[in-house]
Amino acid sequence: MDKLTHIGLDVHKDTIAVAVLREGGTEVDERVIPNTPEAIRKLLGRQDPASARVCYEAGPSGYDAHRLITALGFACDVIAPSLIPRRAGCRVKTDRIDARNLARLHRAGELSCVRVPTPAEEAIRDLIRVREELKRDRRVARQRIRSFLLRYGKRYPAGPDRWSHRFEVWARALVFEEPHATEAFSQLLAAYFVRDAQLAAMGRRIEEIASGEPFGTSVARLRALRGIDTLSAVTIAAET
Repeated sequence: MDKLTHIGLDVHKDTIAVAVLREGGTEVDERVIPNTPEAIRKLLGRQDPASARVCYEAGPSGYDAHRLITALGFACDVIAPSLIPRRAGCRVKTDRIDARNLARLHRAGELSCVRVPTPAEEAIRDLIRVREELKRDRRVARQRIRSFLLRYGKRYPAGPDRWSHRFEVWARALVFEEPHATEAFSQLLAAYFVRDAQLAAMGRRIEEIASGEPFGTSVARLRALRGIDTLSAVTIAAET
Protein backbone atom coordinates (compact mmCIF):
# COMPACT_ATOMS: atom_id res chain seq x y z
CA MET A 1 0.00 0.00 0.00
CA ASP A 2 1.16 3.52 -0.80
CA LYS A 3 2.25 5.07 2.50
CA LEU A 4 2.31 8.61 1.15
CA THR A 5 -0.06 11.53 1.28
CA HIS A 6 -0.78 12.82 -2.23
CA ILE A 7 -1.74 16.46 -2.72
CA GLY A 8 -3.26 17.55 -6.01
CA LEU A 9 -3.32 21.25 -6.85
CA ASP A 10 -5.36 22.95 -9.56
CA VAL A 11 -3.44 26.21 -9.89
CA HIS A 12 -5.00 29.39 -11.23
CA LYS A 13 -4.01 33.04 -11.23
CA ASP A 14 -5.72 33.95 -7.94
CA THR A 15 -6.70 30.65 -6.33
CA ILE A 16 -5.55 27.05 -5.91
CA ALA A 17 -7.99 24.16 -5.50
CA VAL A 18 -6.39 21.64 -3.14
CA ALA A 19 -7.17 17.92 -2.78
CA VAL A 20 -5.39 15.94 -0.04
CA LEU A 21 -5.51 12.14 -0.30
CA ARG A 22 -4.06 10.75 2.90
CA GLU A 23 -2.16 7.52 3.39
CA GLY A 24 -4.46 4.51 3.07
CA GLY A 25 -7.55 6.69 2.69
CA THR A 26 -10.14 6.98 -0.05
CA GLU A 27 -11.79 10.23 0.98
CA VAL A 28 -10.25 13.47 -0.27
CA ASP A 29 -9.95 16.59 1.85
CA GLU A 30 -10.75 19.56 -0.38
CA ARG A 31 -10.36 23.29 0.00
CA VAL A 32 -9.56 26.42 -2.01
CA ILE A 33 -6.69 28.67 -0.96
CA PRO A 34 -5.32 31.93 -2.36
CA ASN A 35 -2.50 31.56 -4.84
CA THR A 36 0.10 33.22 -2.63
CA PRO A 37 3.40 31.96 -1.18
CA GLU A 38 2.04 32.47 2.34
CA ALA A 39 -1.03 30.28 1.69
CA ILE A 40 1.08 27.53 0.13
CA ARG A 41 3.50 27.59 3.08
CA LYS A 42 0.58 27.37 5.51
CA LEU A 43 -0.94 24.46 3.59
CA LEU A 44 2.27 22.44 3.50
CA GLY A 45 3.26 23.40 7.01
CA ARG A 46 0.76 20.79 8.20
CA GLN A 47 2.43 18.03 6.17
CA ASP A 48 5.60 15.98 6.57
CA PRO A 49 7.91 16.45 3.54
CA ALA A 50 9.11 12.84 3.90
CA SER A 51 5.61 11.39 3.52
CA ALA A 52 3.86 13.82 1.17
CA ARG A 53 3.97 14.26 -2.61
CA VAL A 54 2.53 17.25 -4.47
CA CYS A 55 1.50 17.59 -8.10
CA TYR A 56 -0.17 20.12 -10.39
CA GLU A 57 -0.78 20.55 -14.12
CA ALA A 58 1.61 22.51 -16.27
CA GLY A 59 -0.05 25.69 -17.44
CA PRO A 60 0.15 29.47 -17.82
CA SER A 61 1.02 29.91 -14.14
CA GLY A 62 4.49 28.53 -14.90
CA TYR A 63 6.83 26.91 -12.41
CA ASP A 64 6.81 29.34 -9.48
CA ALA A 65 4.65 26.99 -7.41
CA HIS A 66 7.00 24.07 -8.13
CA ARG A 67 10.05 26.07 -7.09
CA LEU A 68 8.40 27.24 -3.89
CA ILE A 69 7.17 23.75 -2.96
CA THR A 70 10.54 22.10 -3.62
CA ALA A 71 12.28 24.87 -1.66
CA LEU A 72 10.07 23.86 1.29
CA GLY A 73 11.47 20.33 1.02
CA PHE A 74 8.54 18.61 -0.70
CA ALA A 75 8.68 16.47 -3.82
CA CYS A 76 6.54 18.10 -6.51
CA ASP A 77 5.65 16.84 -9.98
CA VAL A 78 4.43 19.08 -12.79
CA ILE A 79 2.02 17.03 -14.87
CA ALA A 80 1.65 17.02 -18.66
CA PRO A 81 -2.03 18.05 -19.19
CA SER A 82 -2.40 16.26 -22.54
CA LEU A 83 -1.37 12.92 -20.98
CA ILE A 84 -3.81 12.93 -18.05
CA PRO A 85 -6.21 9.95 -18.37
CA ARG A 86 -9.80 11.03 -18.95
CA ARG A 87 -12.84 8.91 -18.17
CA ALA A 88 -15.11 8.38 -21.17
CA GLY A 89 -18.34 10.32 -20.89
CA CYS A 90 -17.16 12.45 -17.98
CA ARG A 91 -17.76 16.04 -19.08
CA VAL A 92 -18.15 17.74 -15.72
CA LYS A 93 -15.02 19.77 -15.04
CA THR A 94 -14.40 22.01 -12.04
CA ASP A 95 -11.28 23.11 -10.19
CA ARG A 96 -12.07 20.83 -7.24
CA ILE A 97 -12.70 17.83 -9.50
CA ASP A 98 -9.43 18.46 -11.34
CA ALA A 99 -7.48 18.64 -8.07
CA ARG A 100 -9.19 15.46 -6.79
CA ASN A 101 -8.38 13.57 -9.99
CA LEU A 102 -4.76 14.69 -9.83
CA ALA A 103 -4.36 13.39 -6.28
CA ARG A 104 -5.94 10.01 -7.08
CA LEU A 105 -4.15 9.48 -10.39
CA HIS A 106 -0.86 10.56 -8.84
CA ARG A 107 -1.23 7.89 -6.15
CA ALA A 108 -2.09 5.34 -8.85
CA GLY A 109 1.06 6.25 -10.80
CA GLU A 110 -0.90 7.12 -13.94
CA LEU A 111 0.41 10.63 -14.51
CA SER A 112 3.27 11.74 -16.76
CA CYS A 113 5.56 14.51 -15.55
CA VAL A 114 7.25 17.25 -17.53
CA ARG A 115 10.83 18.28 -16.91
CA VAL A 116 10.93 21.56 -15.03
CA PRO A 117 13.52 23.93 -16.55
CA THR A 118 15.94 25.85 -14.39
CA PRO A 119 15.25 29.59 -14.04
CA ALA A 120 18.12 30.28 -16.48
CA GLU A 121 16.73 27.85 -19.05
CA GLU A 122 13.24 29.30 -18.72
CA ALA A 123 14.53 32.85 -19.15
CA ILE A 124 16.38 31.96 -22.36
CA ARG A 125 13.31 30.11 -23.63
CA ASP A 126 11.20 33.22 -23.04
CA LEU A 127 13.77 35.33 -24.88
CA ILE A 128 13.55 32.99 -27.87
CA ARG A 129 9.76 33.07 -27.79
CA VAL A 130 9.76 36.87 -27.73
CA ARG A 131 11.96 36.78 -30.82
CA GLU A 132 9.39 34.55 -32.56
CA GLU A 133 6.64 37.02 -31.60
CA LEU A 134 8.70 39.85 -33.07
CA LYS A 135 9.04 37.87 -36.30
CA ARG A 136 5.26 37.55 -36.47
CA ASP A 137 4.87 41.28 -35.77
CA ARG A 138 7.30 42.10 -38.57
CA ARG A 139 5.44 39.83 -40.97
CA VAL A 140 2.16 41.56 -40.09
CA ALA A 141 3.82 44.96 -40.61
CA ARG A 142 4.94 43.88 -44.10
CA GLN A 143 1.43 42.69 -44.95
CA ARG A 144 -0.02 46.04 -43.89
CA ILE A 145 2.46 47.91 -46.06
CA ARG A 146 1.66 45.74 -49.09
CA SER A 147 -2.08 46.18 -48.52
CA PHE A 148 -1.67 49.95 -48.26
CA LEU A 149 0.33 50.08 -51.52
CA LEU A 150 -2.28 47.93 -53.25
CA ARG A 151 -5.11 50.27 -52.22
CA TYR A 152 -3.24 53.28 -53.60
CA GLY A 153 -2.18 51.58 -56.81
CA LYS A 154 1.54 51.76 -56.07
CA ARG A 155 3.46 48.97 -57.79
CA TYR A 156 7.09 48.09 -57.30
CA PRO A 157 8.68 48.93 -60.70
CA ALA A 158 11.38 46.24 -60.52
CA GLY A 159 8.97 43.31 -60.71
CA PRO A 160 7.25 41.25 -57.99
CA ASP A 161 7.25 42.99 -54.60
CA ARG A 162 9.42 40.44 -52.86
CA TRP A 163 10.73 42.03 -49.73
CA SER A 164 14.32 43.14 -50.18
CA HIS A 165 16.63 46.04 -49.42
CA ARG A 166 15.83 47.58 -52.82
CA PHE A 167 12.11 47.29 -52.11
CA GLU A 168 12.62 49.06 -48.76
CA VAL A 169 14.56 51.90 -50.43
CA TRP A 170 11.81 52.31 -53.03
CA ALA A 171 9.06 52.26 -50.38
CA ARG A 172 10.79 54.88 -48.24
CA ALA A 173 10.97 57.27 -51.18
CA LEU A 174 7.25 57.06 -51.99
CA VAL A 175 5.14 60.21 -51.81
CA PHE A 176 1.34 60.08 -52.13
CA GLU A 177 -0.91 62.76 -53.57
CA GLU A 178 -2.67 63.17 -50.25
CA PRO A 179 -0.30 64.36 -47.48
CA HIS A 180 -2.22 62.36 -44.88
CA ALA A 181 -1.71 59.20 -46.92
CA THR A 182 2.04 59.85 -46.95
CA GLU A 183 1.89 60.36 -43.19
CA ALA A 184 -0.05 57.13 -42.67
CA PHE A 185 2.39 55.19 -44.86
CA SER A 186 5.37 56.58 -43.00
CA GLN A 187 3.88 55.28 -39.75
CA LEU A 188 3.48 51.82 -41.25
CA LEU A 189 7.11 51.89 -42.40
CA ALA A 190 8.29 53.08 -38.99
CA ALA A 191 6.47 50.19 -37.29
CA TYR A 192 8.15 47.73 -39.64
CA PHE A 193 11.67 49.12 -39.21
CA VAL A 194 11.35 49.19 -35.41
CA ARG A 195 10.44 45.48 -35.39
CA ASP A 196 13.20 44.72 -37.90
CA ALA A 197 15.83 46.44 -35.74
CA GLN A 198 14.56 44.71 -32.58
CA LEU A 199 14.66 41.34 -34.31
CA ALA A 200 18.22 41.85 -35.54
CA ALA A 201 19.43 42.92 -32.09
CA MET A 202 17.72 40.01 -30.38
CA GLY A 203 19.13 37.54 -32.90
CA ARG A 204 22.66 38.76 -32.15
CA ARG A 205 22.04 38.52 -28.41
CA ILE A 206 20.70 34.96 -28.63
CA GLU A 207 23.73 33.91 -30.67
CA GLU A 208 25.97 35.29 -27.91
CA ILE A 209 24.00 33.42 -25.25
CA ALA A 210 24.08 30.19 -27.26
CA SER A 211 27.85 29.95 -26.93
CA GLY A 212 27.64 29.56 -23.13
CA GLU A 213 25.81 27.37 -20.66
CA PRO A 214 23.28 25.92 -20.22
CA PHE A 215 22.86 25.34 -23.97
CA GLY A 216 26.39 25.68 -25.36
CA THR A 217 27.11 21.97 -25.66
CA SER A 218 23.68 21.09 -27.06
CA VAL A 219 23.84 23.91 -29.61
CA ALA A 220 27.29 22.82 -30.78
CA ARG A 221 26.05 19.26 -31.34
CA LEU A 222 22.88 20.35 -33.14
CA ARG A 223 24.88 22.64 -35.43
CA ALA A 224 26.72 19.57 -36.69
CA LEU A 225 23.48 18.58 -38.45
CA ARG A 226 22.99 19.88 -41.98
CA GLY A 227 20.65 22.86 -42.23
CA ILE A 228 20.75 23.80 -38.53
CA ASP A 229 22.49 27.03 -37.59
CA THR A 230 22.83 28.72 -34.22
CA LEU A 231 19.35 30.26 -33.90
CA SER A 232 17.61 27.04 -34.95
CA ALA A 233 19.84 24.98 -32.65
CA VAL A 234 19.27 27.12 -29.56
CA THR A 235 15.51 27.17 -30.25
CA ILE A 236 15.40 23.35 -30.41
CA ALA A 237 17.55 23.02 -27.30
CA ALA A 238 15.47 25.50 -25.29
CA GLU A 239 12.08 24.13 -26.28
CA THR A 240 12.89 20.45 -25.78
